[in-house]
Amino acid sequence: MLTKKIINVYSDTSVELTIESLEKEIPRDVSNSAEYPLIMPKIKQCIFEYSNKARKFSEMGSSIFISKEFKISDTIIRVNLEHPKKRNFIKKLFNFFQDG
Repeated sequence: MLTKKIINVYSDTSVELTIESLEKEIPRDVSNSAEYPLIMPKIKQCIFEYSNKARKFSEMGSSIFISKEFKISDTIIRVNLEHPKKRNFIKKLFNFFQDG
């Protein structure tokens, strides 16, 4: 059975806590697979890079959404970079039109 795990990275994401949480949620059979030591460093690097990009886009006031998928055994891990967070963006948009 294929399992899917989604990691959302924002400008305020703690890379260490995100990776720690992900590692705890990965089933033992997946972490013991031959692909795990090859793919997991790439996932960690992606989370780190996305976090840095999110901070830069936050400073510039720009928006972005990027998604990248990794497959380990029967588990797909998707890492999303999203700035601004949808709920914050919609709230700001609502407030803009309400105040205007």
